[in-house]
This record gives sequence, C-alpha cells and structure tokens, in this order.
Amino acid sequence: MPFDHDELSANANGGAEMMGRLLERHLDRELFECVHIIRSRVRSISPTLPNILWLHDLPNDPEAVKLADPQWRSQFARLVFVSEWQQREYNRVLGVPFREGTVIRNAIELSGESASKVVEGKASRKDQLRLIYHTTPHRGLELLAMMVGRLGQDLPNARIRLDVFSSFEAYGWSERDEPYRGLFEWLRSHPWVRYHGWQPNDVVVDHLREAHAFVYPCIWPETSCIAAIEALAYGCDVWTTDLGALPETVYLATGRPNDSIMLVRHSTNMQELIDDFYNECLLPRVTTTGRASHHAAEAANESTRRRISTTETVRAVYNHRRFIDDWTRLITKIKG
Repeated sequence: MPFDHDELSANANGGAEMMGRLLERHLDRELFECVHIIRSRVRSISPTLPNILWLHDLPNDPEAVKLADPQWRSQFARLVFVSEWQQREYNRVLGVPFREGTVIRNAIELSGESASKVVEGKASRKDQLRLIYHTTPHRGLELLAMMVGRLGQDLPNARIRLDVFSSFEAYGWSERDEPYRGLFEWLRSHPWVRYHGWQPNDVVVDHLREAHAFVYPCIWPETSCIAAIEALAYGCDVWTTDLGALPETVYLATGRPNDSIMLVRHSTNMQELIDDFYNECLLPRVTTTGRASHHAAEAANESTRRRISTTETVRAVYNHRRFIDDWTRLITKIKG
C-alpha cells in the first residue's frame, strides 16, 4: 500500500491528487512498494515500511498542527514539502526543523505543440484578448468578477473573452459551491465570460493553449500553484498577487520579472487589493494588448521571443521527469 488514501481525496481532482497520480504513473513500481506515502492527511501508519508525509496544505490546517509535536513527527522517515515557502512556514508556525524535510516541487506532464508554436499562435490572434481563470472560487474569483464588471464600464468596446473553470466539484464537494451560486450566475450572464464549472484537466489545457493570460487576483496563500505552472507552460502570461508561494512558483524558472509575469502586492484590505490589481495590472495590460497591432513589428517579435524563452524554461523546470528523479533519489536514500 504505497499511498494512504483518505476520505476527502477519494473523488478529488485537485493538485495533490494530480501529483499523486503523476507519481503512480511514472515512479518505478519496485521503489513505490518500498515506502508508505501519506498525502497531508494521516489515516494510517505502516508498521513495516518507512512512512513519508507529503504535505500540500498550510501549517494552520487542522491535519497539520500535530507536526508541532516531535514525537508525532518521529513516525515519519521524511516530510516532503512542495515549496521552500511552505517549508519555511512549517518551521515558523510549528517549529518543524528544516533537517526533517525535503522540497520536491510540483510538476506537469506536457502534451501537444512546442513552446514556440503555442506562443506564436497566441501572438497571431489579435482580434480578441483571451483570459482564463482555472482554480477554485474561494481563491479570488469574486474579486476578478468585480474587476471584469468595472472593466466593462471603463472599456465597453474591448474585445475580451474570459473562460472560467471554477467549482468545488474538482474535489467532489459540490455542496461547497452553494455560497457562490449567485457569482456563477453573474458570470454566466456577462457577455465577456464563458463559465464552464469544473471540467477535466485536458479540457482546461485546450483552453490554456488559446488563452493569452491567466488572471488570478489570489487571496489564498498557495503552497505551490499548479494552475500558474500550467498557464506558463502553455504560453500564457500570469497576472496574480505576491501571496504565499506564488512568487517562488512563477519566478523559479525565470529568476526575475518579465513580459509574461505580473505580481501585484497582496493586501488584506480587499478594496485596496481590487484597486491595485485593477489599476496596476488588468487595465493597463488590457489597454496595451488592444494597441498591439500598432506596435513596431520588431518590438512585437522581441516580446514573442521572450515569451517563448519563458515557456521553454518553465517546461524544463517543472517537467515531470525532474519530479520523478527527485522522488527516486529520496526513496533510494530512505531505503538505503
């Protein structure tokens, strides 16, 4: 039993579940059988195999707080974190020593066209700005809806399409959508928006290939962000906040701000965050994109080249083969 499955993830298709399936598909089966991997929620401890606790959540999660107890932690051969930011938070909040953990970053398994083909295809489509939001609603969808409504007043003739893939159905928790029903109806009624609910990942990827930017006014501290990784890997710009592990996730591959990435300072004051994100990111980016056809060809080509470079780098850094290599090294070391 290499994986410890819990009741909350049985029907889920979130990031932790995607990473678990990726590991199951590609890790050497003999290695897999050498350890017992637990994803965030401890339901059983193997008495015979080394136990690895693979943490995806925040340290204030009810399932994580036990890690403040050294005796509880002693059951695990290793703690695995998905970002350096997350590991630092577990150290800061729960006192988990750095020596007890390893960072193995999330990854994606790519399919389809080359980076250059994807990015050049987007650059050639100037008749409409295609935006996408593809994560759960509590992470910033309501703020985005407010900004879209405001943008419609400021730029009523803008040619924009926003595809929204957002529902707790991703985790099999449809009842948690209830507080957002009014928001979903508003999105369905807006002429710029196509609301898709939850869809399988291959459907989302098809839309990422067409989108120009992932617009994510994030208010949830991400421990990593697969949605941002996927967006960058399929040639999208990422416009988001600097909350949690988002800067680490998007800058790990690029090392610095560039054409593809825009981070707005997070604020706990929601109106301030909306104003900043709208005025510093959404409005100027939409306005600039609308003038793209009048830019000098040389400047437009240079921008496309930089985006291709970013996409290629993200694909290399977050490639699933690197992910499997990291897990292989860890398990080999643990089993001796």
